[in-house]
Amino acid sequence: MRKLSRKRGPRKHLLKNLVSSLILYEGITTTQARAKEVRRVFARVNSFARTKTLSGYRQLRASLTAPAAKKMQENLSARIEDSSGAIRITSIGTRSGDNAPLSRVELIAKEPVVAEKKTAKVETKPKKVVGSLK
Repeated sequence: MRKLSRKRGPRKHLLKNLVSSLILYEGITTTQARAKEVRRVFARVNSFARTKTLSGYRQLRASLTAPAAKKMQENLSARIEDSSGAIRITSIGTRSGDNAPLSRVELIAKEPVVAEKKTAKVETKPKKVVGSLK
């Protein structure tokens, strides 16, 4: 486990926020060391979501922010096939200020299945003409 130049509490909250942002936006840009830690934490969070139990949701809620936990439980857990290959980390160069190596972290998830809406045809009856036609 990388310490990321932080004590235990701030490091825990940093990773919680990074994983929550990854779930909400389905992609983040961060340093390479943080990206590798996000992968480790996300695998654990994904296993909580895949159980689909109250206990799993409570563990998920403790590890993420509320909107991210809700999205993970309802949408993403079904779209992600397995926890091992759920994240793609791509190196994108270095940061201009301190030359730190940057990476793009993205979720690899299937597209959500959208059910087609059936449109009912409404039959229109011809209008009756009232009166005489001269």
